[in-house]
Amino acid sequence: MNVVFLNAALTGFLALALLPLLVHLFARARPPEYRFSSNTFIRRVVRETMRVRKPREWLLLLLRTLAVLALILAFLRPFWFPQKPVGGVFQKRNVVFIVDATASMAAVEGAQTRFSAACAEVAHGLSGLSASDTADILWMRAAPEAVFPALSNNLRYLQDAARRATVSSETGAIAPALKRALDLLENAEGRREIRVISDFQQSAWAGVETAVPKGVELQKIQVSHEEARNTGIIRLRCEPESPVTGEEVVLFCDIRNYSPQARHCSVYFSGGETRQSQEVLLGEWGAATAVCRVKAGRPGPMAVSAALDEDNFPGDDKRWAVVPVRESLRVGIYETPECPDPALAATWRKALAALGWARVEKVSALDSGDPLDILMLAGWTGEGTEAVQSRMQAGTAVICFPAPTAAALAAVAKVTGAAPEPGPALRWEEAAEHTLRLADNKADLFRIFTQGNYGDPSRGHLRARLTGGRWRENAAPLLEYDDGVPALARLGKNAAFTWWNLPVDARWSDWAGQAEFIPLFGELLATCRARTGAGESGIEAGEPATARIEHEALLSEITLADDTGAACPVVAKGADGRGFASRDPLKPGLYAWNFRQTPIAYSAVNFPAIESDLRALPAAEVTRGNALATLGGHLLQDANTATPLWPWLLALGCLLLVAEGGVLLCKD
Repeated sequence: MNVVFLNAALTGFLALALLPLLVHLFARARPPEYRFSSNTFIRRVVRETMRVRKPREWLLLLLRTLAVLALILAFLRPFWFPQKPVGGVFQKRNVVFIVDATASMAAVEGAQTRFSAACAEVAHGLSGLSASDTADILWMRAAPEAVFPALSNNLRYLQDAARRATVSSETGAIAPALKRALDLLENAEGRREIRVISDFQQSAWAGVETAVPKGVELQKIQVSHEEARNTGIIRLRCEPESPVTGEEVVLFCDIRNYSPQARHCSVYFSGGETRQSQEVLLGEWGAATAVCRVKAGRPGPMAVSAALDEDNFPGDDKRWAVVPVRESLRVGIYETPECPDPALAATWRKALAALGWARVEKVSALDSGDPLDILMLAGWTGEGTEAVQSRMQAGTAVICFPAPTAAALAAVAKVTGAAPEPGPALRWEEAAEHTLRLADNKADLFRIFTQGNYGDPSRGHLRARLTGGRWRENAAPLLEYDDGVPALARLGKNAAFTWWNLPVDARWSDWAGQAEFIPLFGELLATCRARTGAGESGIEAGEPATARIEHEALLSEITLADDTGAACPVVAKGADGRGFASRDPLKPGLYAWNFRQTPIAYSAVNFPAIESDLRALPAAEVTRGNALATLGGHLLQDANTATPLWPWLLALGCLLLVAEGGVLLCKD
């Protein structure tokens, strides 16, 4: 049997159990003085005043003492565990404090942060250990870090470490931290205890297994008392990810509201020479996306950011991204003799030269491995399917005019996941004249044509085309013929593959000769690239920043500075003299890499989005795994075996007080 007192710090109040005895001793009434003529009255006075000697008074004293003792024990909050205790009361204790130092612990509750409350719990726990006990503190961050490499009895130093500690902006490695704590306790003699002090954030702790081996006592101390509310930026992404000079870049800022009330906030964008703001309304527990358009400047890295008005949890109110601006795009053209339109590849080359921001490369083999932004296939027969898939996975957009074969249609379906409709086989048709129409006039491809300044992109007449090739899923038609046959469509879930069914040879079409052709062709290249960029640039706090420069450099020539100009230690990465990394994990912010004091690259370090949701696990989840759990040192429970004794003690105290009243009502 094991009885644990949650409020053990109040044990000294047990001395108050002597209060009834002291009251009886010091509250004796002095016998009144009477004038008498005989000793009859003296005997009566002595009999009435010497109360403590009577059985009734002894009973009252006992009832009062037990009532006070029961009430004091109730305030100590005892819990009974019928299982055999891990160690004896007088055994040496070995305690590892796992302290959550992740970003969510910076949330303010009352007059202090959750992390400050956790450090206070550590200091309180250390003060309850004796000089023969050993302990250690394990800070739970992206990489767990212990104060001592092994358990130590230098408890004063550990208390100082708890007072000096600061919260991080990182996520926590929960399983590695628990494993490290078990390693520290592996060879310890006596009682072995692990105390996890955390806010038990739901998004980080849900489903995490915290079972410990037999012989180790696990206690969880939850320092989050309130349902903290927060609004934060969880992602900032750019499309296209690698624009060319002068190209429009769209910034998408995803915002979440972690509260049961709707919120109105302002988003402030900064990128290049652009400064914009946008008002956003967030529903309860809702999300919204703010959009900003900026122009890419000179070639090189362009830093962009989005910020919210600061709240009680400012860590996630700003986010950064780095957009690499290039002078030109690398566009490869792969042509086969099976292409039904012999003028197509040449027309593509002329159009690319007219745009001025594309560098055309001839692709002789699809598996050549040369990095490309856009791959254009003229008469693809389906060969090199795996190579095309690999390029698309690496971020290359594909524009394809297939050969009129069943193998080509099957290859397109394989690399895109689009499903063709059953019907006639894919074949080349030279027939009656057809016109074009917009299949989706709201598509980004046609955005510059909405004002009428660039004409009508569907103007023209065509007398040849591929028949078949209709799609029933994972397809977004852009242009189609007057009878519904697709002329231009985006295929696949990420729309990185463009189906081209538009002849440009003068024998069959005057579409390429229209003034709208070059603007439409340029927008097609720009928008097909934008749809490949769905990620977010930058790294999360807790990770080292890395950079790779174009030429070899000495470590002394490379510096890394934050937005205030403060230098961060740098180490070499790799043996070629071109790779470098920060020595330590970095806090959120924008960092500049300098070569001989000249900026050459930037690293965006962002707040981990998982730490923005400050909601804690339910109590039943915290106690999962047969562990003790406390809420700020005030609530102790065991999911399977603990029985709270304090309600019974409270009831016993009240019952004893009622019994005392009954005794007082009794007459001699």
